[in-house]
Amino acid sequence: MGTTLTGTTPQDTYDSLIKVTDNGPLSGTAKYLSDGLGNDSVLALSTARVGVGTASPAALLTLQDGNVDNVSGSKLRMVMGPNPYWEIQANNGGVAADRKLVFNTSASAGDVLTLNQSGNVGIGTSSPSSPLTVYKASSPDVDIQNSSALHRITGDAGSLLIRADYGNTAANTHIQFSLDGTEVGRFTPNGLTFNGDTAAANALDDYEEGTFNPTIIGSATAGTADYVRAARYTKIGRQVTVQIDISWTNGTGSGDLQISGLPFNESQSATNPAVSIGFISGISLNASHYALGYIANSTNRIDLVQYPVGGSTLASLAYSASGRLILNATYLA
Repeated sequence: MGTTLTGTTPQDTYDSLIKVTDNGPLSGTAKYLSDGLGNDSVLALSTARVGVGTASPAALLTLQDGNVDNVSGSKLRMVMGPNPYWEIQANNGGVAADRKLVFNTSASAGDVLTLNQSGNVGIGTSSPSSPLTVYKASSPDVDIQNSSALHRITGDAGSLLIRADYGNTAANTHIQFSLDGTEVGRFTPNGLTFNGDTAAANALDDYEEGTFNPTIIGSATAGTADYVRAARYTKIGRQVTVQIDISWTNGTGSGDLQISGLPFNESQSATNPAVSIGFISGISLNASHYALGYIANSTNRIDLVQYPVGGSTLASLAYSASGRLILNATYLA
């Protein structure tokens, strides 16, 4: 910058030196580096801005590949040592409509983090389709962690896994759902509660439905029979509801009419849940008696008896060799 080269011949040495194109001090006007032979470089310097690839840097540091629209794959790359690698790519792909900012960690790692023109961010993908897209070939995880617990969201094939306290390091773990600032549901280790209720006794801990095979038995003689059975149950928490339609032929049993094989034992030892009888045949009622049924406490059995009109004493209800029953009952397991 105005310094005289002593002991050298300029025409022999300028091709290995650089100089500022004029001998004035750096100012707001950009200065260009030259090889001394009149060939200015693409590096421009001023007291306010630095431009690489442009003579008109528009910011403190402007990197441009020379294309006015800047769409042909500009990159800022830093390689430190034989292996470390850091790279930012702007407009990767060379198409204006596909402009995006890409962060890579190695030349072969693929796009680690991408920000496209729509404002979408992609982790592990160069084509994010939503405000945040996380991609991994198998089990992509999103971790949310504080000093007490690690929570994890994982997308497997066909399923989304939400795991609160993934490492089992915190107490009172739950997953909460709120609407308009009000809690409407909560999953806890005890089950599902609603509307801010956290009591373990009120948590819904089970739902189940299926079929079962009830059997007609007699207290005096266990007989054999040919059955046609249609029996279903639904269990919500502790509450069990059963529907039974059973008919039999060739029965040889005698004694009280009972049905065994309910899907769960009745749990209230002090009560006998009532059974609703929709249809009954193949039994003999005493005069002025009607049939009723109940679930024997602490068992998986329905007892059917007869009761006198206006009376107070239960009587056994015997069954014939063939008959049919349609029953409904609800009880606590």
